[in-house]
Amino acid sequence: MSGFFQSMLHSLKAGARGALLLAPEVRSVGATPGVLVALVALSLAVTIATQAIHYGVPGRLDLWGLRGALFDLPLVLLAGWWAARVSLMGIGPLSLPVALISMGIVIEVVFLAAMPALQARPEWLVTAYYGVLVWWWIGAARLLARFTGRAPRANWPGLLLLMLICLASFLPATPLWRADPKDDERGRHKASIEREDAFHAQAHLLDQAIEKLLPQRAGVEDLYFVGFASHASQDVFRKELEVIAPLMRERFDTEGRSLELVNNPATVLTRPLATRTNLGRALKAIGARMDREEDVAVLYLTSHGSRTHELDITFWPLELLPITPASLKRMLDEAGIKWRVVIVSACYAGGYIEPLKDDTTLVMTAADATHQSFGCSSESSFTYFGRALFDEELRRTRSFPQAFDRATVSIRQRENEQKFEHSNPQISVGRLIAEKLKRIETRLEQAARP
Repeated sequence: MSGFFQSMLHSLKAGARGALLLAPEVRSVGATPGVLVALVALSLAVTIATQAIHYGVPGRLDLWGLRGALFDLPLVLLAGWWAARVSLMGIGPLSLPVALISMGIVIEVVFLAAMPALQARPEWLVTAYYGVLVWWWIGAARLLARFTGRAPRANWPGLLLLMLICLASFLPATPLWRADPKDDERGRHKASIEREDAFHAQAHLLDQAIEKLLPQRAGVEDLYFVGFASHASQDVFRKELEVIAPLMRERFDTEGRSLELVNNPATVLTRPLATRTNLGRALKAIGARMDREEDVAVLYLTSHGSRTHELDITFWPLELLPITPASLKRMLDEAGIKWRVVIVSACYAGGYIEPLKDDTTLVMTAADATHQSFGCSSESSFTYFGRALFDEELRRTRSFPQAFDRATVSIRQRENEQKFEHSNPQISVGRLIAEKLKRIETRLEQAARP
């Protein structure tokens, strides 16, 4: 038994050297069927751990995922057979596969360690995934050269097999781990969108919410509110909306004139999804009920954002389109909503300012067009921007510009304390919307007095 563990240790050491692009000792690799099986099992365990962090816990194993997880194993074994035939080092057919799988385990452990940071910045996730594939292929090519003792030109069939192994990663596959939340203590389901009851419930949730919208009141400059929390794998965006929507009802008189669109397993049976299509429908419904010359729509979008100013809309396994400044402007225009307050809480959200600003629009963003915003972790109840603007300042004032000015001060203080680069929140206040919001502020303040 000690010989087996020693072979495992030597093999993992060879894999680590391969991951560091260093030459391993060929003879030290434990090229036995037992070591190969143990390494495959260890690789699957690391994959499950990575997926559990990504998709969430509690959850369950899906054995159908083994088909995808082991799909490239025959190619790895074929590469090992070919390397053994042409090798000048006298290796066996399992030597290279053991080294490749060991190196893959080391690289995936690094990816696993980086997963929390990547979840906080999902725009990096795809880049990191491609980086891991390139890293593996370069390391594998160096291992191939080391185990065959041949130059790259003589190794081209093996290099082609390694490329096919990388390309196999792009084939559709069922994850080994699926999030499977239990009923909470109130008995309400926290269901995945792929469950049948959740899937069919969504067909009616938006219709029901729209039917409950109240019409405009003649002679009253009403506010209508739409909250849009579109990243499902982190709870902070849902939690924000669960505080902000009641705040808007209590302090800004949007009772009966609010819609909440949320992507989160906890709300798939109670809230319509935050998709681009649903947002367009919600805005059109509000545009049809409001007095377009009198009333104001307040739209709050909270999610991750990209350097290209796309608002992330994610709910695995759905493939959802992002929202861009151009698509958001088009939806507002098509809905006939003239008076707008648009608040975008996301990284690089400053890219929304120029496309949306005009005399009848107020636009606020959590960051400028080139910087990140902060606070979007699953453990948080608010992003920095959402907390400062809504939970702190709009509880003290009903003036959006005044709340923004005060919020930027507290945000900068938090960023300084954490030694973060400043996010630089942005605001554009149209000349005419400023006058209208001042009148609404006065009405709401007077109504709140005893």
